[in-house]
Amino acid sequence: MNTSKFTERDAIEFLRNRGRHLVRMHNTRCGMEWYISPDVGKIKDELAQALIARADIEPSRDGLWAGCDQTFQYRRPR
Repeated sequence: MNTSKFTERDAIEFLRNRGRHLVRMHNTRCGMEWYISPDVGKIKDELAQALIARADIEPSRDGLWAGCDQTFQYRRPR
């Protein structure tokens, strides 16, 4: 999937689907990169930072070290 032209709205629509997460992973060619997983693909760092800054995106608190979150998910309104 060509994710290079994703907007913030596109990314949120993907993250609203249960089971999808914003994930920071290491790529051997480029270092750390952001992905919407599963099955969506890589997104730009600027888009990932904009998503993380949103109130409806929350960390999964599953990082290896405290305060170093690598996985984020959409929080459904209650």
